[in-house]
Amino acid sequence: MELAFPLSYLPIADRTAMILKAQRRYRWDLERTFDDADAMAGWWGGTELFYKPRTHAERVRLFDAVTPEKIRRVARRVLRPERMTVAAVGPLTDAIERKVRAAIRAFP
Repeated sequence: MELAFPLSYLPIADRTAMILKAQRRYRWDLERTFDDADAMAGWWGGTELFYKPRTHAERVRLFDAVTPEKIRRVARRVLRPERMTVAAVGPLTDAIERKVRAAIRAFP
């Protein structure tokens, strides 16, 4: 949440820089999959179960089409306090519950 939420309110120049960095990294990650037999099996074989696998070029094209405005629109729709789900692992003391509730209420 701390990583995604700023994309809904940061100035356009800052969002653009973040997106360009993510796009560069995604392209590197895609290229690395060519050297990973398990990743390639998942890419081609696993996705075939649900839909026609996208080619490398299609994936890059789709990811390059992401704009700050598209991310902001999705972030504002999805990152909302009323849509949050909180899970606690281990004992949930009253103090921890108060902190969690306060964090959700403080969420912009």
